Amino acid sequence: MKGSLADAVARHEVEKKQLLGRLEDELGKKDEVVRRLEREIAEIKGFKYTEPVRKKADREDLKGVECKQCKKFYDAVLPDGRANGDGANSTSMRCEHQDGVSRHRYRYAPPLTPEGFWNIGFESEM
Repeated sequence: MKGSLADAVARHEVEKKQLLGRLEDELGKKDEVVRRLEREIAEIKGFKYTEPVRKKADREDLKGVECKQCKKFYDAVLPDGRANGDGANSTSMRCEHQDGVSRHRYRYAPPLTPEGFWNIGFESEM
């Protein structure tokens, strides 16, 4: 009697592990499908959102965006938008450089932070 009960418990544990494994696989597939569908719906609607891009190759395909500090740097390197007197060439060079090495990469560029947004506190009226 004890042997058959122990065997039944062992079989139950094995079945339980198998079912949990299948359930985890199904949930993983569903999560992947849901994420893909959300992206497709957002693209159809034209809704701009931010999501993490996990693969290095996928990140390299994203468009480089210029932040305020990067703009200051590029303006210092290429004053008046010209390099050697050719404004069109320097603009294309600037864009190519941004797409090649920019740390700010997005599918959709986020809006800039408003001026004074991070100044916490009250202004003095003296």
